[in-house]
This record gives sequence, C-alpha cells and structure tokens, in this order.
Amino acid sequence: MQNGMVSVERILNMCALPSEHLDKGHIQTPSGWPSKGGIRFDNFSLRYDDSLALREITANIDGNQKALFRMNKASTGRIFIDGVDINCLQLRDLRSHLAIIPQEPVLFVGTVRRNLDPFNEYSDEALWTALDQVELKV
Repeated sequence: MQNGMVSVERILNMCALPSEHLDKGHIQTPSGWPSKGGIRFDNFSLRYDDSLALREITANIDGNQKALFRMNKASTGRIFIDGVDINCLQLRDLRSHLAIIPQEPVLFVGTVRRNLDPFNEYSDEALWTALDQVELKV
C-alpha cells in the first residue's frame, strides 16, 4: 500500500509541473548522433530555483559514463555531446536520442517489453540483443 501511495504522489507531482517550452532548435540532429557519447561542459552554470548549484564548470566526460538530459536550462555556458551543442537541438529530438537511467529502478504496469520500449520503436530481436548485451537475457 505504501509503494502505491508513493507512486501516486510522484505522478501527481509530475502532473503539477509546468509545461516545458518545446523550442525549435537551431540545427538538425546529425545522422547517427550521438555515436560516442562524449560530453563537454563549457563554462556551464545551473540554477535550481534561485540558487546556483553549479558555477562555470568546464569538464570533459568520456562516452558511456554520465549524462544530463536538459531537464534544467543552463544559467551560463554550454554542454556538447559528440561536438554538438545540445541547446541548438530541438528538446524533443535531443531526448529521443538519449536515455535516463535512474538510480532507483522503476517498472511501470505492463509487460517487460512495454517497459523496455514504451513507444514500440524496436523489434523483438533488437530488444533481445540489448538484454543479452547487459546480461539480463535468461
């Protein structure tokens, strides 16, 4: 019962969030992007509400490490993935090329397949290959 209430509370909190502005983006997503997944923070700052959480960070992160999903707009600076400034991409396009892997695993109601591919974009073979690669195939 407790888990169910927490889930309902999280859904209600998400429904109360303001809608994001779906910007037009300045460039077309390059074919095959991202390929290596390298991330570069260039003089990047980030605010949560009014407080500055990150101030003028400059760093490189190799592919297959960690990523940001543009949940918050940068206060200053830029983030590059494989050399592409993510602020120049359409938000929907950016998010369709990346994945969020939460620290706490969450399974939604439905089949394993539906949880792995909620938009039904991949074949069964592709999903089995992915499960095999992460050693979850039984």
